[in-house]
Amino acid sequence: MIERILVPVGGSELSELALSYCEELAGRLHPEIYLVYIRETNETEQRHVYESYLQTISQTIEETVKTQFAGSPDLTVKIIVLVGNPAIELTGYAEKNDIKLIVMTLHGRSGKTPWAVGSTASRMTQQLHVPVLLVRVGLSDAGHSANELFRKILVLLDGSETGEAAVPYVKELAQQIETEIILLQVISPGQHVRTFGGLDYIKFPDQVVEQMKADADAYLNKVQTQFIHPTIKVSCQYIARHSRQFNEQQLLPF
Repeated sequence: MIERILVPVGGSELSELALSYCEELAGRLHPEIYLVYIRETNETEQRHVYESYLQTISQTIEETVKTQFAGSPDLTVKIIVLVGNPAIELTGYAEKNDIKLIVMTLHGRSGKTPWAVGSTASRMTQQLHVPVLLVRVGLSDAGHSANELFRKILVLLDGSETGEAAVPYVKELAQQIETEIILLQVISPGQHVRTFGGLDYIKFPDQVVEQMKADADAYLNKVQTQFIHPTIKVSCQYIARHSRQFNEQQLLPF
């Protein structure tokens, strides 16, 4: 169960892009919300400023959830000010307080003390055993209502147990949020081989590619059985294309 969600904010519009996603999760899952501001220096006289900032965000979240999710129970929002290295402090606090999900922007800057959320997120994802939802700067939720931010969830799979680690969390979200899940596997129809002339791309024989497609189809359908639930809509897709030819623009039709 996603009972506790941590959201680090830094006083900038960029760092606050994650709040819309936090609000929808709060309205659907009813977790405790932990709003965290991290200072790299211990400026005691400024602490009340940071706490006031977090309190304002807390009130906004509570009002938004109450307005957009009628009948939702009262939300518990805790405000925390930490001092130190962002990655170290966030990781330590999340583990100590049994945080179940961290929602943060992929990059941001805060006030007079800039800190790159991108590098922080990278370090955290390597150290944490807690799932992290990253909201990329540049994405906009404009035009989407409160229940549409998670209207589609793309789950990338490669056939490994590590690749399937996200499945239980996606399933839990899908049981509470109206969404469509797309299970996707990318098949490479060839490989690069070093030769005397450099690096050549060798295509696999057609029968090998066809077998890879059949294996991918069987694998995705097997994973799909983990999502059997009356309210969950799941589809399977595989793409046979070399990874260098595959980019996020090809995901937009989903």
